[in-house]
Amino acid sequence: FTMFLERKIVEYFKDADMKSSYRVVNKEDSNVFLHTFHGAKGLEFDEVFCININEGIVPSPLNEGGLEEERRMFYVAITRARFHLSICCIKNRGGKSYRPSRFIDELKN
Repeated sequence: FTMFLERKIVEYFKDADMKSSYRVVNKEDSNVFLHTFHGAKGLEFDEVFCININEGIVPSPLNEGGLEEERRMFYVAITRARFHLSICCIKNRGGKSYRPSRFIDELKN
C-alpha cells in the first residue's frame, strides 16, 4: 500500500504546478495536508512525504538564510513524521535533469 500511495503522490505532483497555492476547503474531511517546511514547524503527522528534495530546490539558491538555514528547515520537515517518512526526488521534469539534494546524502552518514 505504501509504495502504491507514494507512486500516486509522485504522479500527482509531477504534473502539478508547484507554484500554485493549495488549500483544503473543509479540513475535517481531508486526510492530506500540504505544508511548507516552515508551515510544518511544531506539527506532527503519522506519515510525512517530503517531495522535490532535489539539488537546486532544497537547498534553494534563492534562500537568503544560507545553507545552514536550509539544512535546519529540512531537518524540521523530516522530523514531523511519527511513524513513516518518505523523501521523494525527481530525475527529470520539463526536459531538465535533477540530482537528489545533498541533504539526502548527509542523512546516510
